[in-house]
Amino acid sequence: MDFTVIRKLSTCLCATMLAGVAALSTSCNSVIYDDEPICEQGLAIRFVYDYNMENANAFPSQVHCLTVFIYDADGHYVTTLTETDRSKLSDENWRMNIDLPEGSYQVVAYGGMACPDASFSFENATGNLTDRRVELDADLLTSPVGPNLHPLFYGEADVVSSVGYFDNAYVPVTVYMMKDTNNIRILLHNADGSPVSSDDFTFRITDDNTLFNYDNNLLPAPVVTYWPWTQGNIGGLSSDDDVIGTVPSFVYAELSTSRLVISSSARLVIEQQSSGRVVLSIPLVKYLLLYKSDNYGMMGNQEFLDRKSEWELSLFLDSVAGGWGTVTIWIDDWSVRINNIEA
Repeated sequence: MDFTVIRKLSTCLCATMLAGVAALSTSCNSVIYDDEPICEQGLAIRFVYDYNMENANAFPSQVHCLTVFIYDADGHYVTTLTETDRSKLSDENWRMNIDLPEGSYQVVAYGGMACPDASFSFENATGNLTDRRVELDADLLTSPVGPNLHPLFYGEADVVSSVGYFDNAYVPVTVYMMKDTNNIRILLHNADGSPVSSDDFTFRITDDNTLFNYDNNLLPAPVVTYWPWTQGNIGGLSSDDDVIGTVPSFVYAELSTSRLVISSSARLVIEQQSSGRVVLSIPLVKYLLLYKSDNYGMMGNQEFLDRKSEWELSLFLDSVAGGWGTVTIWIDDWSVRINNIEA
């Protein structure tokens, strides 16, 4: 791993209880006086979330609470710090100050875990570094209405604190974070423009992505079902093509999921309730990767999945003999016609 080397350079003045008496400090190697402040030794951590499609720091606007673990060079737990004050987290200039003696450390940060509506919880948080786990609260995944998962963020940094002479200054360190949750919006529409009713369709996503290892990689876990956190009808365009009409031409549903990975078994399934027929059943990640423009040709597929946390799918259904014969998926400017709904 790469290390951030930290040096504190300048004069250190330490306080003493011996009023009016100057003494030699063996720890700071300087003359100390009774009216000088105690030396501060540690880190001033900045948190950045720019691992997104815009490459812009969205930490101040998207991270509502923060949990930070400190481990020593051998992976032993040192301490935990939390911050839930939104006025601090939303301030670009805010830094989390941590007092630490000289040494090597790993800083591990999670956004969204200390909030009242957190969707994930820790296991073995205060054990050794490799003991830590993060798990989605499976009780949230209820049918037919699922949760709008509270966003989860992760970041880590290895630092080496090399202490020299200093004057009450914390050393700046940056922890870069990524987002582990997704929101997927689906629009369902009849190709012939005839009305569709939200009450006639169920949406779900199945995946086994609920358990994170200490390094933010997914561990094997039971398959769970994500249900829409919102679903309903919206009108289509009116005849002048610029005003939303009143006819319920679209069914929409939004589902919130944990991290999506290229090895995922995630599957999107849509059923028609009146007939019990499966309208669509596709490997979700395979089709989401169709969003990847040639502009991101140098970006790996996993990086693309991690950076793009908001997704939109438009599905156009062709009616055949009273049922659904084919489905066309529009993803940006791409059109994918699926003749086998069990693809």
